Parts: sequence; structure tokens; C-alpha cells
Amino acid sequence: MVKLNRNGSGRLGKAASDAKLKSMPRCQIEDQARLLVKDNQDADPSITNVYWFPAADEVRLLELTSDIPISPDGTVHPYRFGPSPRNKLRFPSAIALIRPEEFGQLQLPKGWGTWRKAKELALGR
Repeated sequence: MVKLNRNGSGRLGKAASDAKLKSMPRCQIEDQARLLVKDNQDADPSITNVYWFPAADEVRLLELTSDIPISPDGTVHPYRFGPSPRNKLRFPSAIALIRPEEFGQLQLPKGWGTWRKAKELALGR
């Protein structure tokens, strides 16, 4: 559904935009995830392993690094970024940093599923 503004411009309503995202091939989201992994590891050599939690509407990455403190509350807290088509990032993304020893131990964000859902996209260096 397209919602029209008073000036006649329009935007997709939430239901239509959700359906559009869910109809996009998973490989496009995975391609963006792999692009972000490469860029992030190039920018920060302390990132070792990177895990992707597949989703239909967002790139969800968990990056392991020893250069951050232990989670104070036992929860993964991702940074969220909107899409940036100009930079070849069509989907929003959520990226979290945790220490390697916290992998599988912390509470994941709502909607991310379980730790078993994680797919390793980058091996340790």
C-alpha cells in the first residue's frame, strides 16, 4: 500500500515495505553482510570471528574482539544503522561487539533467535 502525503508524494506503508523486504532474495542480505564483515575487519584488525544471524529484513552481525570490556549485564547490545543505498547497503544493519569468551553465553537481542542460528562468516585471524 502506498500512503500519499498532501503534496502527492508517497511512501510504502509498513505492510507493503515488510512484504517487499521479505520477497528479496536472502543472498542479497548475505552479500551485504559479507561486505560489512570485510569492511569492518579491514578497519579493525582486532575483530577475529564474525557471525551472521540470518533475517529477512536486516543484516545482523556479531563480531568478536578482545578489545572491549565484558558485557556488564550479560546481554548483546547491537549498534543499529539504517540502509545506505548510495554505499551499496540496501538493508538496515545491527552490529554487536562481544569478547570471544562471551560467545554463546550472552542473551541475544529480541528476534535474533538462538546461538545455533549463527553462521560464521569470518574465521579468526
